[in-house]
Amino acid sequence: MRRLLRAAAPGGGRVFGVILTALVTLVLATLGFLSPASRGALLTAAVMLYVLMSSVAGVVAVALWGQMKRSYEDWSSVTLRVALFYPGVVMAIFTLLNAAIKHTGSTGAVPVGVYFAIVAMWFLVSVPLTFIGGKLATRLPIIDAPVKTTQIPRQVPEPPLMANPALLFFGAGLLPMGTMFIELYFAMTSVWLGFFYYLFFFVLAVGLLTMIVNVEISVLCTYVQLCAEDHAWWWRSFHRGGSVAMYVALYSVSFLSSTLGNLSGFLPVLVYGSYMSIFVIGLYLSMGTVGFVSSYVFVHAIMRAVKAD
Repeated sequence: MRRLLRAAAPGGGRVFGVILTALVTLVLATLGFLSPASRGALLTAAVMLYVLMSSVAGVVAVALWGQMKRSYEDWSSVTLRVALFYPGVVMAIFTLLNAAIKHTGSTGAVPVGVYFAIVAMWFLVSVPLTFIGGKLATRLPIIDAPVKTTQIPRQVPEPPLMANPALLFFGAGLLPMGTMFIELYFAMTSVWLGFFYYLFFFVLAVGLLTMIVNVEISVLCTYVQLCAEDHAWWWRSFHRGGSVAMYVALYSVSFLSSTLGNLSGFLPVLVYGSYMSIFVIGLYLSMGTVGFVSSYVFVHAIMRAVKAD
């Protein structure tokens, strides 16, 4: 399980590039460099920034892997998973969706030339940049653990009600979801109903605020768990951080049945479900990584303080 987490959390480093891409794109749109009236320019800028951020994703993923494993051994396989996992999921969904659209004879299908251009950009630009970033990360020093741990894990007692894992999981995503709910509605309305959206500053502010709330909630839940003498916080901090994606998924279903209730036919629902699935998976990985990293830093800090005392 720990090895799986070592793959999942650094894999969020790939989505960390998505976060940076979204932030930079929103900053450029807020400053007026990208007009919402020209959606092609906005999308092109986002794709190019995402590809260029691959090096940052490689640095973050391998650095996190090294801190968790206490060495940079086998960093190349970590980098390969980062370069292929989330983009592979996105391309798989996109390929199936594009094939379904093309099968119906719709003109909305992506041309073959554009499709292979995207694939070439992925393998010829994004993957090499990820490996360059991963190689640079191996030169970073590994921070020493503040305390020594025993090889035999202690028995975890029965948690009290306030430290119940299920309660912490479902509660951790409520505040981040409440923070982004209003802007999420306007953003989804703009995307799926064809409205123009000019208030990118509010999207940027709400996005940053959601990340801050997620960090605070993750640290609080980890503290409550440690107070209950439960040391198994790694996976739970990851899931609690990403739990906001569960609420977004539920809201997307509600949005489909209420606001988009006039959609008819299998293909429109498939398009909606495919793109929202990509968004929810990316949100889960990114917020899960944010939750885990914030909890990791918090535990490292309190253990160092205990050692100092």
